[in-house]
Amino acid sequence: MPKLDISTDAAAIAQGRDLFSAKGCVGCHKIGGGKLVGPDLKGVTARRDPEWLAKMILRPDVMVKEDDTAKKLLAEHMVPMPNQNVDAQKELPLLLSFLKSNEK
Repeated sequence: MPKLDISTDAAAIAQGRDLFSAKGCVGCHKIGGGKLVGPDLKGVTARRDPEWLAKMILRPDVMVKEDDTAKKLLAEHMVPMPNQNVDAQKELPLLLSFLKSNEK
């Protein structure tokens, strides 16, 4: 697992927001306003630790088989999160920065 660099820089957050849209995350997740297909991600960085989020973003297919929390989320939402082939070095920090900016 790479070192997780969660930035508060506005440019990184904007890149993360654009990536969230480009990867199709907006098709299943809202940020505030409740459940869409997947869980509402408003405040997700306060509910889950960064390492868990990183694993879920990078390898959701593995997480739903091995992680109890991911299994419960799958049972609740009934749709597995697809693997979006997020680049751990370039894209993951941007996505985490965007999610962190929506913590409150």
